[in-house]
Amino acid sequence: MSDIRYCPFQIIWIIEMFIVYRSGKLEIMRESWPPEHVETGYDDTPNVQKSRPAHAPFEHPMQIVGDVRSRLSRTGDDGKFLVVEVNAGEYTFSQQAKDALYYCAGWKRKRMSYARWKSDRHYAGKR
Repeated sequence: MSDIRYCPFQIIWIIEMFIVYRSGKLEIMRESWPPEHVETGYDDTPNVQKSRPAHAPFEHPMQIVGDVRSRLSRTGDDGKFLVVEVNAGEYTFSQQAKDALYYCAGWKRKRMSYARWKSDRHYAGKR
């Protein structure tokens, strides 16, 4: 979960996982999740009992999918355009889809509304 930076490429990948999320096939989602580095355990350290993880294996992917869905819900129709274009395999996005993608990108959620963010972003670009 700490590897997710919410860059545009990761947002697109997470949207692709929506299909898996909707189908309920969580084992596919876990298999496609980037693997974590696991130590082999062959060293001279004493045998230490390992604790169980605090969360189920599917919780982190579901939290990230939920976060991206929440971000997309703030974008309205533009977010729907983005989801449709990603699911269609089109990666030359329309302007509406690009706006939604860039609004959803970033580690922190945007505090301002989507409409305000869009107007500020386009205004700043004309300077």
